[in-house]
Amino acid sequence: MFKNSYLRLIGSAIGFLAAFSFYLQYYVPDRPTAVLHAGVVASVATVIMFGSPLASLVCVIILLLFEDDRS
Repeated sequence: MFKNSYLRLIGSAIGFLAAFSFYLQYYVPDRPTAVLHAGVVASVATVIMFGSPLASLVCVIILLLFEDDRS
C-alpha cells in the first residue's frame, strides 16, 4: 500500500515537471518570461515545503496549551 502511494507521488512530481518544462520550452514566447514563470513556481514550492511543518506545529502548541488545563 505504502509503495503504491509513494510511486504515485513520484510519478505525479515527474509528470508535473515534464509538463511545466514542455510549457516553458514551447509555449512561452521569450526567455525572461520563462525565467519569471519558473521563479514563481519555485517560490510557491518553497513556501509549501516550509509551510507544511507549521501545520504540525499548530497541533503541538494546541496540545501543550490543553495539557496545562488537565493538571
